[in-house]
Amino acid sequence: YGQRHAVLDTNVRRVLARAVSGVQYPPNATTAAERRLARELLPERDETAARWAAASMELGALVCTARN
Repeated sequence: YGQRHAVLDTNVRRVLARAVSGVQYPPNATTAAERRLARELLPERDETAARWAAASMELGALVCTARN
């Protein structure tokens, strides 16, 4: 808790797919490229990284919806 760690839940994967990769939906399974991208985008400071993770999950939950 409160430490620098990349989070890749479904919502974060949707945000990364749309905002960074330019595709509408992420792949069905988490890829090495997604894990690498999540680590690269993670802020250096622990407290900032923790806020980044929470904000990314919230953005995905509010804006990026699942396909039907």
